[in-house]
Amino acid sequence: MNIAFASLAPSPVDHVQFVYEYFRLSQKQIGQKQLIHGIALSLNAHHRRAF
Repeated sequence: MNIAFASLAPSPVDHVQFVYEYFRLSQKQIGQKQLIHGIALSLNAHHRRAF
């Protein structure tokens, strides 16, 4: 799942930052729904920067 999300990052640098953010969120021991919500927010931020 995380690979599919990370592949949407527009550049290698953003890809690294996105993967880092994904693991940072996952290390917080938060609920699955909250983790998915955080990933969605990160994706939205990436798309705003990319376009």
